[in-house]
Amino acid sequence: MKWENTLMAYEEDIKSRGFWDWVKAHTSTSFMKPLHRYEGFLELNEGKITFTGKDVM
Repeated sequence: MKWENTLMAYEEDIKSRGFWDWVKAHTSTSFMKPLHRYEGFLELNEGKITFTGKDVM
């Protein structure tokens, strides 16, 4: 199974963001993506989860 357009962030990435990043992530406007640092795809196969993507910071 594969999910494209996956967004990911580690706890440290979220903690290092400022107030305006938090506000943008919690607005309901359609052009804003949730708070993230990596964009790519998530794949589940043979009991293993793999994320392949790039750092967008």
